[in-house]
Amino acid sequence: MNVVLLAIDAMRADRLGCYGCPRPTTPFLDTLAAGGVVFENHFTPVVPTQPAFTTIYSGTHPLTHRVVCHAGPEQPNPRIPWLPLLLRAGGVTTVAVDTLYDHRSYFARGFEYYINPRRKSEFPGCDVFNAKAFEWLRGSRHEPFFLAMHYWDPHTPYVPQVEALRLFYDGDPTTTNVGSLDAFYSRPQVERWPGGWLDRILEIWPQRQGRRVEDVNFVRALYEAEVRQADAGVRRFCETLEHLGLLEDTLLIVTADHGEALGEHDIWFDHHGLYENNLHVPLILHWPRGLPTARRVANMSQHQDLAATILDAAGLPVPDLVEGRSLLSAARGDQTRCHWGHELMACECTWQKKWAMRTAEYKLIVSREPDWHDAPPVEVYDLVEDPNEHTNLAGAQAALTRKLLEQFDARLKAMIEARRLPADPLEMHHVTLGRNMWKRTGRAYPPVPQDGWTRHPPPKVAAPKAPARPRAAAAAAKPSGQADGKS
Repeated sequence: MNVVLLAIDAMRADRLGCYGCPRPTTPFLDTLAAGGVVFENHFTPVVPTQPAFTTIYSGTHPLTHRVVCHAGPEQPNPRIPWLPLLLRAGGVTTVAVDTLYDHRSYFARGFEYYINPRRKSEFPGCDVFNAKAFEWLRGSRHEPFFLAMHYWDPHTPYVPQVEALRLFYDGDPTTTNVGSLDAFYSRPQVERWPGGWLDRILEIWPQRQGRRVEDVNFVRALYEAEVRQADAGVRRFCETLEHLGLLEDTLLIVTADHGEALGEHDIWFDHHGLYENNLHVPLILHWPRGLPTARRVANMSQHQDLAATILDAAGLPVPDLVEGRSLLSAARGDQTRCHWGHELMACECTWQKKWAMRTAEYKLIVSREPDWHDAPPVEVYDLVEDPNEHTNLAGAQAALTRKLLEQFDARLKAMIEARRLPADPLEMHHVTLGRNMWKRTGRAYPPVPQDGWTRHPPPKVAAPKAPARPRAAAAAAKPSGQADGKS
């Protein structure tokens, strides 16, 4: 059998039909889901791309693999497992059609074939990645393989084809909903995306009178059109697998490294913030020969589970250092309990420095330092009554907030000490990309808390003990003639 891991960058779960989107964003993925297994509550424990993919390939939490930010200097913990290496050692041919090597060379580790279709400053669409994958598949389809694919279509900038955009927007975005993007234009984020991509769309959009996009729903439609184009790419990919006789015995895993914020919480068309739009990502498993159809799993799953799932499907052992568990048992209905206890501990240290604890009922977000969005130091959301996280309960419900903070501190302290870390890694890092945002606001970084902004302090952790040396090694380390301390 074969395994394909197809990650669609920046694709939030709620923009797929099989996750409740009412618009025709993913007709093929919905069909694929109906013929496979949907994990309704799948999450990434870290954003954005580099740390998220490090979690996927290692099967470990960011506290374990130690890559907590994008574009930082950190290399992965050398003790962590690495999925492509394990598969290759197990006799599976490993191939990636991806661009992550442009960011960090360690993403090529373990791949026998690494195909990077991107030229500098380009954002190629899924068809470019498909073409490279098809070329390899036609020459190597008789070998058991693991293929890692990475589509970038929904990632900013959103520049879909007009035909796809017309499915989601019809009107004049320069005169409709005026004022809905004022906050976007006033924020430093707007400078990250030169007017080129929005202006380019306006140039080919006939229903316009003004010179500037004013309607936030137009930009959201651009994003959904990109999701639709990625969906079409998955369809063409699966049609080729079927034509080559590979689809029946290939485990296809469709997911995303993280989601995308589309204006919620003052985060405009980017992927930072530990809200549901970023942490909740799709996970669809399709394997005609090995999994049931039309099954939905409500149990929480996390990116740490993907490495274990792929190794299990390939018939290979899962190392003890992998922290996730195979999802095949849950996909087949043999497992009904959530091995994560319905708890997610998520972090980010790229645009802002924050932790989140998500339970089945609540989301707690704790800031280690102020961010340029001027968010409060502690946020609490009732995910049952307020799934879109509109109302911060931290000020109004002090007892609940205190209880969640105590639970969070105890959990984080235990995680840090179990990994023999000297402190919370976020305390030891500055944000990488976010410091530029502070400069654009005319404020210094690291930020100085303003009056009324008091952070929740990190937990005090015990100093990690040095591992005990074997007696023979300890004896050999003594200078000659030194007594052993016995009388």
